[in-house]
Amino acid sequence: MADYAKAASELKARVDKIADLVAFFESVRSNLFTETEKANSALAYENAPLIEFKLGWPDGPVIELACGNATCTVSQDIHVASIAAVVQGQAGQTTVTFLILADESTPTSTPISPVVARRVSLTPDIEEKVGPAEIAAAFVEALIQGAP
Repeated sequence: MADYAKAASELKARVDKIADLVAFFESVRSNLFTETEKANSALAYENAPLIEFKLGWPDGPVIELACGNATCTVSQDIHVASIAAVVQGQAGQTTVTFLILADESTPTSTPISPVVARRVSLTPDIEEKVGPAEIAAAFVEALIQGAP
């Protein structure tokens, strides 16, 4: 016999997880705007090319930035619970990826929504857990480093 209560509960959990991931990405998007303003202040002082949002401020899980000839495409993969930036510049292509730690909990707590992430690296255990502001700062810094 079908257990509709269990199926409904599992569906609700999946929907909530996707909503949490989308909210986390929107927080990264908001922080990218803030970090871009900070970076543009420093870039303007040095008379260097400024960072611009390509195609305005797009909706959805993709954000494009440009600085000089370098571009940065930030995207979210809800299936892998990750946010990545692909920077293409004069020196080539670099990818910076953060895994969202959506199901982190302790034995006495309930699972938390994705408020932290960890950078993907060869030594993931030593990578700090970071929030949307640190992710945005890492992406903006990678774009500036990739620009000519």
